[in-house]
Amino acid sequence: MGTWGTSIGSNDTFCEVYEGFFSFYNRGFEVADITNLLLDNFEDLLVMEPNEFWFALAKAQWECKSLETAVYNKVKEIINNGQDLELWKEREATDEHLMKRKKALEQFLKKISIEKETPKNRKQNKSAEPPLFNKGDCFIFKMNNGRYGGAVVLDEVYKGTMNYNYIARTKINKEDKPNIDDFINAEIIVIPFQNGEEVEDIRTYYPSELKGGLSLIEVIGNLPIKFRRQVGGTWGRCNYKEFVSFTESCLSYFQMGNETKTKAFVSHYIRNR
Repeated sequence: MGTWGTSIGSNDTFCEVYEGFFSFYNRGFEVADITNLLLDNFEDLLVMEPNEFWFALAKAQWECKSLETAVYNKVKEIINNGQDLELWKEREATDEHLMKRKKALEQFLKKISIEKETPKNRKQNKSAEPPLFNKGDCFIFKMNNGRYGGAVVLDEVYKGTMNYNYIARTKINKEDKPNIDDFINAEIIVIPFQNGEEVEDIRTYYPSELKGGLSLIEVIGNLPIKFRRQVGGTWGRCNYKEFVSFTESCLSYFQMGNETKTKAFVSHYIRNR
């Protein structure tokens, strides 16, 4: 993930966790529940970039006047034992940047050590259309050839007026209606590009893009998904008809004997598998 400054918050991981916190907060979730959700959804960050995760969580909790003692102590430990500065040294930060970072850390700890007078107000854009699907939803649809295709929802994202889903189209291609086991064992479509790059067909979709075909979609179950979304992402930019036709085109391509070197499976994103 990228870092563009020495101040607390100048990091992609920090922003993702912080924004994730308030996407739940503004929907009415309690801070304790949000914390558990973030610990669950961003489990990999506790290994990859734990400092930024704890800093973001502490700042968000503090702003809601609900800073947990355990979270505060974790941040205090990271700062006081020099753990964060050591990480910056490993990344070959200059002496000037180390001094600025040290000052930023001290100011941050001082700030969250004093309880905020009032909690941050919840903001809810009532006109914003929510994502069409819940995280983990497995839905099927009929293709033009009469067979069933399937896609799995890897995430639901709430960002005010830009709510959307991350959806992965699969290689499910059945005459009979698929079941949840078909999804558990399914491959995700991998798209080959002319430059040799191969990318999993995981894209983001606004509600308006697939809403027209909602009556033709059937959610047949839900899986416990663990998904680390990337900053940005590839937008679906298509309507329901195009969503289905592209799936069918990909499946026809693979049926002709074409294969990709990269293999992707739904099971990779299922928690505890």
